[in-house]
Amino acid sequence: MKLAAIDLGSNSFHAVVVEVSASGGFEVVDREKDMVRLGAETLASGRLSAAAMKRGLEVLHKYKRIAVNHRVDKILAVATSAIREAGNGEDFLDRVGREVGFWPRVASAEEEGRLIYLAALHSVHLAGRALVLDIGGGSVELVQGTGNHIESVASARLGTLRMTERFVHSDPITSKEEARLVAHVAEARTCARRASSAWSGPRARSWRWARWPWVSRVSARRRRCTTWPCRGTRSTRCAGDWWPPISRSGCACRASTSSAPTSS
Repeated sequence: MKLAAIDLGSNSFHAVVVEVSASGGFEVVDREKDMVRLGAETLASGRLSAAAMKRGLEVLHKYKRIAVNHRVDKILAVATSAIREAGNGEDFLDRVGREVGFWPRVASAEEEGRLIYLAALHSVHLAGRALVLDIGGGSVELVQGTGNHIESVASARLGTLRMTERFVHSDPITSKEEARLVAHVAEARTCARRASSAWSGPRARSWRWARWPWVSRVSARRRRCTTWPCRGTRSTRCAGDWWPPISRSGCACRASTSSAPTSS
């Protein structure tokens, strides 16, 4: 069986065609990568621009032709941070389905981290307890696990495209811009450390290891903060950057009575 896997990232799109054996192994037969910069201006404005969507559709048409030429049995397409956060992200995915002929699905921050960890696990030998760090265009994922068991997933809105658009306006970067960027990352870590130190829930130990602001503005808006622990608040300085929110000040969607699952 042949599969085509497509990653709709904030900065670049990737396509891989693989031949899957009966034992579950696979061999890569073709691959493509294009710098689409779908998240350009989107990560700040909250909407995909017409130019970015046009670039994305052109590349996806090319990937569809590659899949057809290889006679793949299935196309698996996953969208990440830029589309996940964009107010018109669903409209873009609808256009992909209607115009290109396959329907990408949006991965949550947690699922994105899980897929990154599994990809690393299949690519390199991870002995013992490992921390996998993936620096994307829109977000940074940190995943801790042992073998096939994933212990913790953290996602921070500190991706390269997002940080470049916000802080870097010169080439090369000036010392002042670099100082502002470093200060922002340091503040993000301090804010998360303060909140996680105050949190005393049953999963406090597993959540504290990363000490990063966790992302999910879309999760709070569309799913009404159903992912535990729902303890975030928009009134704090950086609560909007967290996934899942871990401040004790009350939920961003006012569902402050969300209960935490028992510790496993």
